[in-house]
Amino acid sequence: MTDKILVTCECAPNIALIKYWGKLNEELIIPLNGSISITLDRDVLSSKTSLILLKTNNRNIQITLNNKTQVFNEGDLSKNSNDIINKKRFFTMLNKVRQNCILSDPFEYEIKIKSSNNFPTACGLASSASGFAALAHCLSKAYGYKGDVSELARLGSGSACRSCFGGFVKWTTGENSFDSLASRLFPSNHWEEMNIIALILEDGKKSVSSTHGMKESVQTSDLLKERVKIVENERLLNMENFVREKNFDEFARLVVQDSNTFHAVCLDTYPPLFYMNDKSKEIVKFVHEYNNLDSSLKLAYSFDAGPNCFLFVLDQHLNELLFLLRNIYFRNFDLKDKVVSNNLSKKENFINGLSYESIDSERRVDLENLVKKFESDEKQSTIKYFIHSKVGSEPLIYETNDLENSLFDSEY
Repeated sequence: MTDKILVTCECAPNIALIKYWGKLNEELIIPLNGSISITLDRDVLSSKTSLILLKTNNRNIQITLNNKTQVFNEGDLSKNSNDIINKKRFFTMLNKVRQNCILSDPFEYEIKIKSSNNFPTACGLASSASGFAALAHCLSKAYGYKGDVSELARLGSGSACRSCFGGFVKWTTGENSFDSLASRLFPSNHWEEMNIIALILEDGKKSVSSTHGMKESVQTSDLLKERVKIVENERLLNMENFVREKNFDEFARLVVQDSNTFHAVCLDTYPPLFYMNDKSKEIVKFVHEYNNLDSSLKLAYSFDAGPNCFLFVLDQHLNELLFLLRNIYFRNFDLKDKVVSNNLSKKENFINGLSYESIDSERRVDLENLVKKFESDEKQSTIKYFIHSKVGSEPLIYETNDLENSLFDSEY
């Protein structure tokens, strides 16, 4: 019998290239269609979670999220506005682990959990994926769970199953909980030239949650049924092949098309869901104007259920993109003040690595002409800030009872 078990895990959020929207099973969060994503760099964006099991007479559960603490009793499923976690989903995960683990006395521990993000919680990057993935890894490691950790994370938040892995990740749909799993397609170093830039246009809470929006789309959108067929029959396989071959032109085209059809489904929903706004449409126009300078695509955009944009660009075109962003959207600002990153060394390396002088004179004329098309004082308020990331690696799990790297104090 162990008196104390401590586990800490760090996971990064992920960005869907082929999106899932709608569930076959609401309770088990089984998606209508599979999806493919990129895991971000956890040194730039991550959720860190520490879980401790204590052998005491107390059976309460204490959860602290970004310095806000909540204590509730075993099996308490009551809902209130102050909840910092979906208790029903939490207990679904916890009970699944307890029923299939190596601990002889899994119900005999007090549970304390601390979790925090190294990025602003209102930055437009959903922390539920990285947060529930980190929680799933902690529960799995602490209890010695015998099942699949991605299934466990999915029961907390659908997209969390993809954050259980680094690199490029695929989540398959299925008929039951045991076969709707995520798995790594390609490691983080498969396409090292890939960059992901998140443009934060709005950082407020969206008016319609993804969970509610999905339900509305499933009930009312005929277009959703067609999108599911296309994704399952064509897009998943095509995306996997484009990433395998590092074919950016086809990759970018498919990322953009899937984002567009997802938002077309949102508009086909009754009443319609307006996740993108005028600023979002401005970025769409900018990306297409930039791509029109060449015969092949150099930049791709994707919008999740919100107004903020995720851009994908290879190393060889990163300087051009930053040149355009600086001169159109950040003309009156120092660019380094608009890059958000908790890892200062990565931020400095990124900024110092920019070399606009590498853009030849003829190309520079084309870019400056593009700047003139968009240049106006209004553009200066379009983008609040941006986040730069490379493709991220696997979650980091610290050794059991490693207090130094945990979020708990020395009292434990």
